[in-house]
Amino acid sequence: MYRDYNKTIGIFYRVLIDQVVVILLFSIITFFTYDHYNFKKTRNLRDKIINCVYFSTVTQFTLGYGDITPQTNLSKLINIFHNFVAYFMIVIEISTAE
Repeated sequence: MYRDYNKTIGIFYRVLIDQVVVILLFSIITFFTYDHYNFKKTRNLRDKIINCVYFSTVTQFTLGYGDITPQTNLSKLINIFHNFVAYFMIVIEISTAE
């Protein structure tokens, strides 16, 4: 069937923006709980930010390389919540797209 091109592009951008927002939100949460993960210890702010965004992106897209893992119950709960939010956002957006 023919699908409206503009509508498809709109849905794509909505999903993209929502995914970026979730990654940024959980990157901030990970930053404030930085010591609860087995990140390489550093005092460099840029390295910490990159580590947090990297971990949030790998977690959200279920790549899970295993190089960074949650070490405490708090960080494990944050990770579980991150996965639920990311999956449900994708499901909701796909199911409401018409």
